[in-house]
Amino acid sequence: MRAWLFVLLAIALPLLAGLLWHHASDNPVWPLMRNSLDRCELRDAPLSPLSPDGSYRVHVVQATCFGRFSETLVFVTDAADPWSLASINPDHAVLEIAGLRSLDAIDWQETADEHAPILQLWIAPRASSHQIHRIERIWHTVTIQPRTSADAGAGRFDY
Repeated sequence: MRAWLFVLLAIALPLLAGLLWHHASDNPVWPLMRNSLDRCELRDAPLSPLSPDGSYRVHVVQATCFGRFSETLVFVTDAADPWSLASINPDHAVLEIAGLRSLDAIDWQETADEHAPILQLWIAPRASSHQIHRIERIWHTVTIQPRTSADAGAGRFDY
């Protein structure tokens, strides 16, 4: 009887702990890795749209840690500021979301002169709240609006 209990605990307990840890996030290693990005492969995605007034630029960075855990980071900078992957700080990201294909599109919305520009981030369909590790609503004078891209025939909704 004790042997079965030992085997059950030796197999079931680590399995249950792993499932609970994975359920807490779609990228359970990311909280550990976000402060050591030098250990991850970083790629600047070929999206770099300017705001309608030319003041701001969006940068999308794909971070892959251990070849398995991927994260998409979105940064907003002044258009004139230099940009380098070597100097990024994840605390300055306006969006952190698990997965390589988690962001569908980036769109700037023109607003009246007295309103802050709006940055629209379209998140891939079927993204769960566990995938989103951070969302900023305001960056300096830019309003950030994440929305989910629509599946064919479905409507869009706000987070």
